[in-house]
Amino acid sequence: MINKRMNKLLRISIINFFLGGFFVSLFAVLTEKFSYGLSGNLIGALPIITTYMIFYSYTMGKDKEIDSMLRNASLGAVVYIIFNIAFLCIFPYLKNIFGTYFIALAIWIVCQLLLIGCILPQFDIKLFTKKING
Repeated sequence: MINKRMNKLLRISIINFFLGGFFVSLFAVLTEKFSYGLSGNLIGALPIITTYMIFYSYTMGKDKEIDSMLRNASLGAVVYIIFNIAFLCIFPYLKNIFGTYFIALAIWIVCQLLLIGCILPQFDIKLFTKKING
C-alpha cells in the first residue's frame, strides 16, 4: 500500500518536474531571444503555474477543487507582488543581487507564514489538513 502510494507520487513528481522544467526553459529562451522586459512581463502577467494547475486538477478529476485553488492563488499573488516590490525597492540601495534576493525572499516567507498561519485560519481555511490519497 505504501509502496503503491510512493510509486504514484514519484510518477506524478517526475512528470510535473519535466513539464515545469519545459516551461522554465521556454521562458529562458524567450528572454534570450527577445528581451528581459518581455520575460518580466510574461512572468508577472501570464499565470502559467495557475493555468498548469487548472488543467492538472481537471485531468486528475479534482475539478471541484479548482475554485478553492484559484481563491487561494489570488491571495498568494498578493504575496508575490510584495516580493517583487520588496526586491525592486531594496536593490537600488543595496546593489548586491544576492543580498537583495535573500532579503526579499525573507519578506516573502514572513508574508506566507502570516497568510497561512494567521490570516487564512480566521476564515476557516486550513491548508495543511488534507491527507494524501492513494
